[in-house]
Amino acid sequence: MAWNMMQDMERRFDDLRRELLGSTESGALVPWSGAVSGIRAPLADIVDDGTEFVLTAELPGVRKKDITLDVQPDSIRIRAQAQTAQEKKEKNWVRRERSTFAYDRYVELPEEVSPDQSSAKFEDGVLTVHIHKVEPSKRSAHRVEIS
Repeated sequence: MAWNMMQDMERRFDDLRRELLGSTESGALVPWSGAVSGIRAPLADIVDDGTEFVLTAELPGVRKKDITLDVQPDSIRIRAQAQTAQEKKEKNWVRRERSTFAYDRYVELPEEVSPDQSSAKFEDGVLTVHIHKVEPSKRSAHRVEIS
């Protein structure tokens, strides 16, 4: 139940930020520090299918080689950096526009996962990560003698 409450709270904060700050052309949210740092939080969905979590994140304008993905036993962090450049030449003038932006998203997971059994695929600006859960250990009681 706490997981659903956290998801609901995150969605509400994202909606509030969209209303107050707007969103970028790609739809990615600009976090509170975004006006200064240029770091955006990519839109992401996490699905629990029983044996693993599947995270899907939108990273438009990013190349696969520019993505860093760190999976810890209790969390996942996605970082990426992208640069774009446009040049338009007319009769007597040249217009050049460049932009650099970054994505950074940290997500705490509700159950322990096995980082070394994770896999990821990046296609058409969408990152899909399969994160296998750790099997719950069989718990047993152990009687302790009192001295």
